[in-house]
Formats: sequence, structure tokens, C-alpha cells
Amino acid sequence: MRWIVRMSARVVMLAMLSIGPMLFFVSRVESASLVKKNIIVADAETGDTANLIQGRKVKITCYYEFSDPLVILSPQKVQVYLDGKLVGTQAVESKIFDANPGKYVNLNYALTSLPVFWDAKAIGTNTVKCSFDPHSSLASAATTVERTFVVEATPVLKVGDVAAPALKSDTPVLPPGASAPKGPDPVATPGQSIDKRLIAKIAEPDLIILTANTTITPNCGMGQTVATLNVEVKNIGLGPVFTTPDKPLKLRVDADAGLVDQEVTVGALNPGQTLPLTVGLKPVGAPKSLAGAKLKLQVAVNSKYPTIEEANHNNNAVTIGLSFPANFCSSPAGAVRAIPTPAPGSGQPGAPSSPQLPAVQKPARPGEQKR
Repeated sequence: MRWIVRMSARVVMLAMLSIGPMLFFVSRVESASLVKKNIIVADAETGDTANLIQGRKVKITCYYEFSDPLVILSPQKVQVYLDGKLVGTQAVESKIFDANPGKYVNLNYALTSLPVFWDAKAIGTNTVKCSFDPHSSLASAATTVERTFVVEATPVLKVGDVAAPALKSDTPVLPPGASAPKGPDPVATPGQSIDKRLIAKIAEPDLIILTANTTITPNCGMGQTVATLNVEVKNIGLGPVFTTPDKPLKLRVDADAGLVDQEVTVGALNPGQTLPLTVGLKPVGAPKSLAGAKLKLQVAVNSKYPTIEEANHNNNAVTIGLSFPANFCSSPAGAVRAIPTPAPGSGQPGAPSSPQLPAVQKPARPGEQKR
């Protein structure tokens, strides 16, 4: 029995002596097999890594490549520091890929942290650092990576900052799919960076309701036009409006109760061009029900269901008033009717009588007697 205990102790000791150096070797191999390390800082919405603008959300991701497969056998976590402050401890996703495709198999093992999102409030240079969790076998100075990035102020562009070619209102409308003439490149204030997203927005069309007025039409028949709306739609933007059958441009008139809502199609518009439109307004019920009514009309272009991208969608609608007279379609003052006049001598009520002329007596011939 004593002999068995001694033998078991020797086996455990030998195992510890053999496994210990192996574990030490594994940890050293994991750090020594580091091939690449990087921190990716990009705009969270556009993925742009060059232009980081104040007020937008930034995405920070830590990335590592190793040549040893042991790095993916155990879960890892990465700590992310921003300007010396811990902003997240992120789990790591692993991926195996061929580092030399097409030549010979050379597998590498990538570790990518889940992203940290940060609101870019401070303007200037910021420092970000990635390091493995201190309890990780990969935690070392070799696997720590640090870099800086710059957050720029949101550029403010004035009208004079963008030079565009002068386009007259009678410029022919370009066919769908054609490119508009390119003007000179935008000019930035010295030392200021221009956000390309803002330039693209400025070069789009911008539709407005230039004028809108109504005229009462005394039609008192059911379903007839009782008022006419005259509208002018203008493109005050720098880009043309192209319309297609599947993307038409619509002008919509939403009326108070009593009138039927209307929608008409608007054609293509070049920059600076104005297009006049006429819309007939019809009653929901009998026209005389509108007598004395004071209604509101909302006139909007490309508003309820926008089909055209614009530089500004907040100036597409106006609201105007429409008032009907109190005697609309309820008296001759509100409804003009043609009253037929009976023919003279017809015997109908109101017909003028025929004039009675005196009888003309012919002179008697010689030898005739008067009757």
C-alpha cells in the first residue's frame, strides 16, 4: 500500500513538471505569434475613417491577427480606453482565414472586438487604446495598441461658399438618367474641412409653394367645381427635378370637411423654374351646404409620400383660407340662373300680348255698295 502511494505522488509530480513549462510556453507563444494589431475608428453611419465630425457617432473596434490557433481556444475580452478613461470591456469574435490565398495554406486567426460607440462632442485630438483584459493570457505590452484621431468642427457653409453654374428657368429639362452640368468645386474657408455629405445635400432640388390663391365658382350642380385653386410650384434648389412613371411628383390639396381632397401630377423642374397649376375643388355633398363655410386648405408638394430627394423637406407646404358667401347656391345672388322668356302670343303666363292694329278699310269701287 505504501508503495502505491509513493508511485502516485511521483506520477503527479512528473505531470506537474511537464505541464507547467507547456502552459508557460503556450502563453509565450500566444503573445509571440502576434502578426498585426490595429484600432479602427470610423463614422458609425457612413463608415468614413477620414472625416470625423463633431456631433456624430463614432465606432471604435480593436483588431488583432495571430498565427497560433491556441488564441481562439479560450474566450477573450478587450478593454477600450478613450483619453485614459475605460469606456468599455468588449467580447471578442474570432475568425480563421488564409493569409496567403492561392499560394500555400497559411492560416491566421483574427480576433475582433465588438464595437464601442462614442458621441464625438470634443473637437480636436483624441487618444484611444485597446488592451486585453488583465486576466487574459494575451494581456501584455505587445498586444496593447494605441492611436490618435481628430474630431473636426461641423462645417457651416454659406451660400457664397458654393459656386454653381447659372441656370435659367427656360433651360431644357434633362431626360431621366442624364447628369446635370457640373460646376466648379466648392470653395472652403481656409483651414476648414467641408463635409461632402453637406455638399451633396446642397446640390439637390428644393421645392416650395410660391403662390396659392382661390376663386369661388358659382356652380350649384352636384359634383361640379365650386372653387378653383391656382398654385405656383418653384424649384429654388441647385439640382433639377426628374420624374418617372414609378416616381411621379405630386401636389396634394387637403381640405377641411366639405370639400374633396385633390392630388395632381407635377412635371419636371429645372433649378429656378416655376410651374403654374390649376386645381378644381369639388364639394362632398350638395354645394349649398358650403354656404357661409370658412375652410382651410393645406397645399403641399412632394410632402405626404415624398418621391424626390430634396435639400429641404420642411418648406413644401402652405395653408390658406377659403370662405364661401352666406347665400352660396341658396338665392339668385349665390346662383345665377338663366330664366327663359315665353314667346310673344304663346299664351303662356308672363308672355307679352300681341299688339292690336286698327282695321284698314279699302275704298269702294264704282257700282259697289258699302257693306
